[in-house]
Amino acid sequence: MTDAPVAAEEVAASPARFPQRFGVHLTEEGVDVVVHAPQAGAVRFCTFDGPNERQVKLLAGAHGTWTAHVPGVGAGTRYGFRTYGEFSRQAGRAFNPAKLLLDPYARGIVGEFTNAPESYPGTDSPDLRWAWCSPLCPRYPSTPPNAPTSRGRRP
Repeated sequence: MTDAPVAAEEVAASPARFPQRFGVHLTEEGVDVVVHAPQAGAVRFCTFDGPNERQVKLLAGAHGTWTAHVPGVGAGTRYGFRTYGEFSRQAGRAFNPAKLLLDPYARGIVGEFTNAPESYPGTDSPDLRWAWCSPLCPRYPSTPPNAPTSRGRRP
């Protein structure tokens, strides 16, 4: 496994201000992050500055959500998620922190997915190759709250 250049790894100091609003939303001081992952043991919000990655461990919230207010993240910051937990295909769980996950609520994507073996979580055991450090994984830019979505509509 190739080690990733992690610039900073931290635990969120406070939850998102609006925990019922899923996704990543810009605020005046940073972003609010809310993810639904009820089976995960932990979720990290990852931002990228060139080859460096900043990881912020989200706080467990109500009803299987993970949440944080992350200061210092501005519009256009590229991000993704990493999840930790059980890896059991039989149980329908494939948590693998080596894989950068996409935000289903994102308003845009930077990069394209490359269909390579290291892009997938693994079959019987987790594939721990760091796919995100190569150009295989798209990332999401954080966008202003009233920015049009990819379909031209406002969220």
